[in-house]
Amino acid sequence: MQLFKITQEDDVLSTEELKPKSLWTKLKEAIVPKRGTVIFPEGQRSTDVYPEPNFQDMTNLLLGVADVAASIGFIDDVATGNGFEVTMNPAYTAKAKVKVNGKDEVEMSAKEVVDYKCKLYGFDELAQEIGYDVIGFGNVFVHKGNKEKFTKCQRILPYYVQKVNFAEGKVKSLQLGSEGKTVFGVGEIDGSELVWLSYNHFGKDPLGVGILQALLTSYGGRLPLAKIIALTEKAMADQIRKFSSYNEMLVLEGVPDADVPTYNAKYQTMKE
Repeated sequence: MQLFKITQEDDVLSTEELKPKSLWTKLKEAIVPKRGTVIFPEGQRSTDVYPEPNFQDMTNLLLGVADVAASIGFIDDVATGNGFEVTMNPAYTAKAKVKVNGKDEVEMSAKEVVDYKCKLYGFDELAQEIGYDVIGFGNVFVHKGNKEKFTKCQRILPYYVQKVNFAEGKVKSLQLGSEGKTVFGVGEIDGSELVWLSYNHFGKDPLGVGILQALLTSYGGRLPLAKIIALTEKAMADQIRKFSSYNEMLVLEGVPDADVPTYNAKYQTMKE
C-alpha cells in the first residue's frame, strides 16, 4: 500500500509519498528495549487434548470441505457407479409363487424374485450409499425393519448415530440422536433389525475406520489434519479480507470532511 500526503499552496496540489514502516521495523521497535537487547518471549507448550471423532464431527467435515466430499464420491463412483447385474444358471428353471405388492401371487424364478426385491428396496441407489458410507465413515447401517425378515432397506445416516452398543463383537443396538429419533420414530434400534457392514479395522475396536476419521485424528501431538487445513484456509481468507483493499491512502491534513470529494476529484485529475 502506498501512502501520500497532499498539501495545497496557492490553489496548487502537491503530493508527497510517505514511506510506511516495515513489519520487521515495527516488530523490532516493539520488543527491543532502549538498551538494545532483543527479547523473545518464551513460547507456551500446547497441552490440548483432541477427543476421538464421532459421526457428527465426520459429517460436519464432509459438508464443510468440498474436496473431501468429492474424493469420497469419486472412489464410490468407481466401485458402484456402473450398478450391478444379477445372473443365474439357465439350467435352474424352478419357480415359486411370490406375493407382489403384498397381495397378488405371481410365479417367479429365483432371479426374478431377486430382481423384484432389488427394485422394491432400491438396491441400485442403496449400493451407492453403502459405498459412500464405507469409504467415508468406515461403517454402514441399514434398517431392515423386522427381526425375522426384510420388510424394508432403509439407510441409517451415520450422522443420526449417537452411540453403537456392542455385545460379543456384534451390534447390540444403535442409539440415535434427536434428528434420528424424528426420522425413525424411536431413540434406539435393536441390533437384530440391522444390517451392519464395517471396513478397515484397527485394534480391538469393532467399528471400521473411514477417511473422515483419519482426517480428524491427531498424531504426534499435532492438530488433526482437517483442523490444520481449516486454520490455514481461515488465515488466508482473513489476510485477503484485511489487505485486499485500496493500494493508496491519501492524508489530507486540515481538510474539512465536506471538502474531501473536491480534493479527491482534483487528485484523480492529477493522476491522469
